[in-house]
Amino acid sequence: MGLSSVRKKGKFYNLSSDQVSLKPCYSLLQEIHRYSYNKICADCSAENPDWCSLNLGVIICIECSGIHRSLGTHISKVRSLTLDKFTYEATLLLCSLGNANSNSIWEAFKPENKPGKDTQKETKTKYIQAKYIHKRFMKRSRENPSQILFDAIQSGNIPKALEAIALGVNVNDPYPLEMLSDPVSLIPPPFLIRLPVLDIYGNPYPNKRIDISLSSTPKDPEYYVIRYPIHLALYKQDLVMVEFLFQYGSNTFQIDEATGCLLAHLIGYGHHVIEQNALDFLNLKNSLRGQPAIDKLNTISLSSNKMC
Repeated sequence: MGLSSVRKKGKFYNLSSDQVSLKPCYSLLQEIHRYSYNKICADCSAENPDWCSLNLGVIICIECSGIHRSLGTHISKVRSLTLDKFTYEATLLLCSLGNANSNSIWEAFKPENKPGKDTQKETKTKYIQAKYIHKRFMKRSRENPSQILFDAIQSGNIPKALEAIALGVNVNDPYPLEMLSDPVSLIPPPFLIRLPVLDIYGNPYPNKRIDISLSSTPKDPEYYVIRYPIHLALYKQDLVMVEFLFQYGSNTFQIDEATGCLLAHLIGYGHHVIEQNALDFLNLKNSLRGQPAIDKLNTISLSSNKMC
């Protein structure tokens, strides 16, 4: 049974994919509670919390979990750490965050009036709304949130990616070309057919050949590079980051305005730069959302600029 390690604050979680994938996560709860900052609720400090907000990355008590549910799933995706089932990637995502990393973002300026476990629910509700909806305790940054997310994906830094989200980045926005210092091309290498050169009698000349390319070059080839966060995470084979981006609404079936193609088709066209396991994971996530599989594509229509 292979173990995977997730680094967090200089320590590592050792988690078995056979134990945690799609099973009630008692082992995960025990592992999370090994660290003092996860033994209390991120919002009211109640002891032994056994709920979480998967996308916000916090461990919370049952009362605060109810308040989180009232915020809506676009703000907080609440799960029970003992009753719900977690995929392996979702498990590693939660372990990459936790209360220390997440509260360093959501409570960068810790308020004096933070509620305690015995505080009235109405007061807790106002505090949680201020923390996650109005973002009153966050530290603002002059850095471009898109650049923060780009750097986070490049380095596999989930907490930094959460910071970009908190600062308002849209995970479906493409990166401008000037941000890409070393862009990864989606255009496959040319596929050549080598034909003999014949004389007037139909006999081939020795050592003479003609190479004919069967590949097409799309219009505006500079845009046929990896320019989207989800695409970059797939290229990096960082499935935990892919899971994180999906938690925040990443959509592979949006239209790329620069090329007129679906992002899914750009991913399929550039399949030679994406590992098969990453493409399989993406198709699994899309199937759970009722979306079609992304196929490997070898050509692009130059007339309509759409994939075929």
